[in-house]
Amino acid sequence: MSSRTDIIRNGDLPGMEMAGLWPGAGGALDCRLTMKRTQAIYTFNANVVFIEDDSHCLIVGLADDADDPSHYLILQSSRDFDEQDIRLGMDRIHLEIGGALQPCYGGLERVVLREVSLELLISGEARKKLGIDGAIEVVLTNVSCRARLDVVLAQMCAANGVPFVAERR
Repeated sequence: MSSRTDIIRNGDLPGMEMAGLWPGAGGALDCRLTMKRTQAIYTFNANVVFIEDDSHCLIVGLADDADDPSHYLILQSSRDFDEQDIRLGMDRIHLEIGGALQPCYGGLERVVLREVSLELLISGEARKKLGIDGAIEVVLTNVSCRARLDVVLAQMCAANGVPFVAERR
């Protein structure tokens, strides 16, 4: 995360007269305004966690609501790919979020599972397809599924060459 410091001098901002704030300061007063630059993230609380592991693929679904989700994340990783999948770039993890422009294949750069959250760092190309500006962070409101989530995400990431970190306390 980078920082930027802007220097605002008397008269730099219309309607902002600094003379008189401090006696004798006049136009020589510098006010320093520091802003942290952060990337906006797609974040929500996952009240629902769905994990499916069959002979064909692994699926992880997280949503804010079971009946009418407005925010969700679905990760899907096939166990076998044919030549067409490979040719079309569909041989990577499929990623979909609620409200996205479009889902995408690939683009996961790192997956971090913490005690009560899941963070996905994704490439610029994937962010553009999804229509988001930063990472994806999902807060796990029920951590009873964390161990199972750990196993399935580790398998999914290992099969696709995506770094996976499971932070444990």
